[in-house]
Amino acid sequence: MNYGGTLEENKECALEDIALQVDRIDNLLASMSMPIDNSIHVEALKEALPEMKGPLIQAYFELGGVDVWGI
Repeated sequence: MNYGGTLEENKECALEDIALQVDRIDNLLASMSMPIDNSIHVEALKEALPEMKGPLIQAYFELGGVDVWGI
């Protein structure tokens, strides 16, 4: 996978993608303290986690990670 820029630009984009996903994780963790039904929390996680997986894997590969998942 490639972001389409120079190596340094791709590294910067990958790190930015990781930072965005960390922000999403922080938001999910903060929402867990909200006093709502647990099923709503679970549904939010079911929706958010798969959406986060792709960008994290792409950033991992861009930064030189090897495919340990068989993708």
